[in-house]
Amino acid sequence: RIVLVESIPEGMIFGNDSVPNPSTFFTWMNLLGTVTRSLDIASFYWTLTNEDTRTHEASASQGEQILQELLRLSQRGVAVRVAVSRPSAKSPLNDLRALERSGAAVRAVDMPQLTGGVLHTKFWLVDGTHLYVGSANMDWRSLTQVSGAAAAPSRQTAPALSRNP
Repeated sequence: RIVLVESIPEGMIFGNDSVPNPSTFFTWMNLLGTVTRSLDIASFYWTLTNEDTRTHEASASQGEQILQELLRLSQRGVAVRVAVSRPSAKSPLNDLRALERSGAAVRAVDMPQLTGGVLHTKFWLVDGTHLYVGSANMDWRSLTQVSGAAAAPSRQTAPALSRNP
């Protein structure tokens, strides 16, 4: 079973008769709270903080909170593995370096050499059981500025994921 989750831009207001899907941020935070053994993430690039984007936006706090939770996982004994498209010379590497320092295994995949393209995938595999597949990059703007949809475990397979505060 799956549940649809979405990135909900700041300031988006739903009508009284609509039932919004859980946010990507809420879903990621719940996945981070439930992981016990392993977290595998594949993503195109990482810019979860204001520092990465050279901005001073309050809405970056969601990305910064995700990064802080990711950095704590190794201390909890969780194996964190990240596959990312090989960064360009201009790509910020702060998040990836911080993850490596925290104990995560970070691998840059040279997709142009392998396939002629980029690693455009965005997915999380939690404990080999729960899967998030979506369009949100590991970028604070994907959480608060851009609308997008994804699929994640349903209420029956991951009860904490389907409750939106």
